[in-house]
Amino acid sequence: MLAWLVDNANFVYLILGLVILGLGVSAWLNPRVRTLAGIAAVAALIALVWLLTVLVPTDRSQIQANLWAMARAVQDKKANDLSKHLARDFRYQGSGREELARLVTQASERFKVNHINLWEFEVKSLADDKAKIGFRCVAHSADGGAFTAICVADFVKEGEAWKLQRIRFFNPVANTDQEIALPIG
Repeated sequence: MLAWLVDNANFVYLILGLVILGLGVSAWLNPRVRTLAGIAAVAALIALVWLLTVLVPTDRSQIQANLWAMARAVQDKKANDLSKHLARDFRYQGSGREELARLVTQASERFKVNHINLWEFEVKSLADDKAKIGFRCVAHSADGGAFTAICVADFVKEGEAWKLQRIRFFNPVANTDQEIALPIG
């Protein structure tokens, strides 16, 4: 229940915001201390939900944080930081985790990647020790080029940490079911 509340905080904010709006209209039309106390109580609930989103690490937030950390590692060309987030049995295009981390950071250097953005996170499945998440990504280079893709990532839990086990990239515009390869070779 707590994880649902934290993962869906924007929906909770919307509902509580509508309640405050309704109470605000009521207080404007008929000023009463009880209505103002209700507004204060709902505002306190909003603050509590925000505090929970900061303090309670959910599986979804840990996975997203790992994706952002991997993007930073690629952007900063740090192969060791990238390989820390890959599962022991990770394979991509015939490369294991250390080799792929080295190839990706070399490609980042070669293409002069200076910014990576991730958005539209969608958890497709989340079990106790496995998760599948979809998202979009774009890697911008200093010379104006960009690599854009729809991504589907499989995560596994190794100990207490979520690690990337498999990732696939798809064409972002047309034929979105067509898999594309990273330009690392």
